[in-house]
Amino acid sequence: DARLTDKGRQQARDCGKRLQELIDQGLTHPPTEAMVSPLARTLETCQLILDSVNPDIKAHIRPELQERQTHFPPDTPRRHSSMYRYSYVDDRFIMDHFEEVDRKDVEDECKAIESREKLRERASHLFDLLMEMSSRHVLIVSHKGYLRELERGLLGLKDSALFGNAEVRVYRVEFTKGKRKLESLERLV
Repeated sequence: DARLTDKGRQQARDCGKRLQELIDQGLTHPPTEAMVSPLARTLETCQLILDSVNPDIKAHIRPELQERQTHFPPDTPRRHSSMYRYSYVDDRFIMDHFEEVDRKDVEDECKAIESREKLRERASHLFDLLMEMSSRHVLIVSHKGYLRELERGLLGLKDSALFGNAEVRVYRVEFTKGKRKLESLERLV
């Protein structure tokens, strides 16, 4: 589980500044809640963005938002205990969506490499996660591959390009909850 480099930290700070500029210009609403992948680099990125935009926002650590399971060290999640320590040090981070799992199930799951199609299927569950949120303006801090498959799947943007490091994309999205149907999508930035 790779941490941010000095360059990565600067990119995250720049991302926070860019998001604040967009808010100041009235191009987007300020986020009132966040969801973040449990991997170290996204936790730190989220922390730096929140410092720039609104230090009072709560960020829900969601394992569903982690990068594609490749078995490469940067994409291997840490133990829950170390994530709990992270949320203990910074009380903006909330770990209320982790279930107790059988170690054998985790080991079996970790043996499989996740295909892009499986990642797209997992990313499509973001609809359900958004329905759980109490806020309408949600900051999502995740990974290039996850976000691309989210755009290609749930958002229906078939030719979505890979995200850059700490890239800001802002969408206005309307879903029909009962039908789980995308009603409208507008990329604002």
